[in-house]
Amino acid sequence: MTKQDQSLSNSERFIFSKRIRQLKEQLLEEYMKHKKQFGNTSVIPTSNYFFGMNTGEEIYVAIEPGKTLIIRYFTLSEPNEKGYRTVYFELNGQPRSVDIKDHSIAVDDLAKEMADELIVIVNNHEQCMLKKGDEFMDEHDRLEIVFHLDMVDEAIIAVDEDKSVCETIRSIKRMKPFNELVFCNGGDRDASNSPEVQVCGELGIDFQQGLGKKIRSSSDMTGLVEYDEPNAFRRD
Repeated sequence: MTKQDQSLSNSERFIFSKRIRQLKEQLLEEYMKHKKQFGNTSVIPTSNYFFGMNTGEEIYVAIEPGKTLIIRYFTLSEPNEKGYRTVYFELNGQPRSVDIKDHSIAVDDLAKEMADELIVIVNNHEQCMLKKGDEFMDEHDRLEIVFHLDMVDEAIIAVDEDKSVCETIRSIKRMKPFNELVFCNGGDRDASNSPEVQVCGELGIDFQQGLGKKIRSSSDMTGLVEYDEPNAFRRD
């Protein structure tokens, strides 16, 4: 036992040990999930695994005894409106291409590419309380930060009293009755869990889902996690 360990109380050592076990379990879970999705990536050269391939670069990947893949990378396309890029390469001398979603692209960037003007709806104070039971930043401060993003043309605070932005969408439609509107949802939302789908259908607004990837969750910042039960929260 180290001097540092000796200085810890029994409760502190218990919490420390529990956290270590949780981290080990989390790492194992992430490893198994990665292996299930991508297979055995240990056969990929380390530098290419972490940093990708350069244009024209050729690598050899031994996937099993006596079986080696020769891969030559050509180029990468610009992202489409859904955030997908086309990778052009050569596999054992045969030209190939595959569409890959670029998770590094922000939702706002993708939304901006779909229209001439980008309006961002910021959740109001009441919505933050409904969703997380806490507000990690004042709504006006969040509004100002969003508005000063380069790709944003206008930012507004939601007028809704529930967790959706349905009434805010109606308000924008009234302000811009002759504009062709597109409502874009982030990567963690889709038609199955978005109440805005119905109002978009009623107003003739194009509903786009699954743009980008959630990079940082407000749950990580506040430490609050929402339960399925109304008004039930816990702090991690």
